[in-house]
Amino acid sequence: MLADTANVVVMGRYVVVLPMVISGKAAGYYVRIDGANSYFKVDYTQPRGARKSNVLAKTAETGMPNAGDSAIVLQLPEGFDTTFCISYAAYDSAGHTSGPVQLCVTDLQPGAGSALTGTWRKIADSSAAGWKEDFYSPDSTFRLFYCDNDTLRGYCPEGQRCPTDSIMTEASLVTKLDLTLGSGGAAVFEFARNYSTAVLPQFCSGQVTYNAGSQQVQTHYLWAFVSTGKLILIREQTPAGGPEINVYHVRLNGNSLTLSQSGGITQYTKN
Repeated sequence: MLADTANVVVMGRYVVVLPMVISGKAAGYYVRIDGANSYFKVDYTQPRGARKSNVLAKTAETGMPNAGDSAIVLQLPEGFDTTFCISYAAYDSAGHTSGPVQLCVTDLQPGAGSALTGTWRKIADSSAAGWKEDFYSPDSTFRLFYCDNDTLRGYCPEGQRCPTDSIMTEASLVTKLDLTLGSGGAAVFEFARNYSTAVLPQFCSGQVTYNAGSQQVQTHYLWAFVSTGKLILIREQTPAGGPEINVYHVRLNGNSLTLSQSGGITQYTKN
């Protein structure tokens, strides 16, 4: 069963609807733009790339632990500034459908920022691999090599026993994992590291040298914070070609920020 209200956030050309599920568990939604002759289906059992619609909007979802945190995302055409209404209904895995809910979007201006505005440094997270806190500790990669008549080789011929030596082939130090939430609704996640890669000699009598380098990667998002305590991040350009949305539960305690999703928990501290 759905509540007859929902959280609605306008983020650039995207309108994000967060339906409120009172009871049951939704496997997806049927959505229709009022006045349209057809509807589209938001199916949370499908991979994200298979959920796109070619009607008026494109859809994506959150990967959250329950249906109450699922999202319907409408991607508006360029220059679209007209009031419009949608109707949506939830369905479950058995095919049961809820009553429809109508929602009208009358203000296409982005919402204001929040106390989340600023730059946050990632300090810990949990995932399927477990809890991790040592993001900024040095990391090294080693490989085994052996000498064959003074020639350095990275493999041992089948059936032979080769005395091997371990050589560090790369050293890396992460210097930045920052999430910046700007006051204008733009966000960026920045990753930076310094590294050294080995230049191996041809002969065992030669010396291993290292080339130093650095890497910086920025990923850009739109962001908004809703009153129910959720952070919405939309990445417009993805390898799959379409937008990607993530919705996080937020816990804010002074300079400590915790974002949780079904995939795990991430902790930040304010820079």
